[in-house]
Amino acid sequence: MQQSIEPFADVDIAGCEGDEAEAFRPLALALIDQHFPGCQIGGIGLFLLEPGQIHPVHTDAQPPEWVTRVHIPLVTNPHAVATTEDGPIHMAAGKAYKFDTRTEHAVANGGKTPRIHLVFEVHKCT
Repeated sequence: MQQSIEPFADVDIAGCEGDEAEAFRPLALALIDQHFPGCQIGGIGLFLLEPGQIHPVHTDAQPPEWVTRVHIPLVTNPHAVATTEDGPIHMAAGKAYKFDTRTEHAVANGGKTPRIHLVFEVHKCT
């Protein structure tokens, strides 16, 4: 059975300059080309979760062309977790994770430092 969140690639963010999501677009495109051939980016952004911040259990509606959401932790701490039916998972820096956000999930940052993830949607070519 496929997990709601699973790592699929090692990631090196060296050479990605800046604090805007667009600085990471070449990295996202390379991951899509390598791991999701024939697909494209549906959206890209930086997701910030402040210390103590919680997003309660929810699901995300996705369009028919949606394949997955990819999370790449840029800044994290051991107490920043996502919880799904599979249990809690800490997404470590240096990895890319497929995240099926159509399943129930919650995120929480119980640490003392922010959690920042590069996040992009993978869509089938239409």
